[in-house]
Amino acid sequence: MHNETAEAAARQPRHGRLAMSVAQAAAEAGVGRDVIYADIKEKRLRAKRNGRRTLILRVDLEAYLRDLPDLDLENHEVVQSRSPKVRRAKPAPEPVPAEPVSRGRRRERAEPAAHHIEA
Repeated sequence: MHNETAEAAARQPRHGRLAMSVAQAAAEAGVGRDVIYADIKEKRLRAKRNGRRTLILRVDLEAYLRDLPDLDLENHEVVQSRSPKVRRAKPAPEPVPAEPVSRGRRRERAEPAAHHIEA
């Protein structure tokens, strides 16, 4: 009986790919690529490497989405908090004071030295 179930599952058409790029995973999950990369870095989402390419297995993306905190509809607050990454804007650089503009005569350029060829 177990073999019949396995065979039936094997005959079922697969929905989507087994693995996807970060951009595809972000589109599937409805978030930005930066969120996916941050959650990979924080080890909330598993990822694989194929050469230089980062791949996310469909089962890992589904598990990641299942593990996200539930929303408290009464208070509109997240029940289980994830420590959000706080981004602070860099302070603007100090303005460089402009050099004073001379209102007097322009300095004349020095003439290039003449090359004397002695015979």
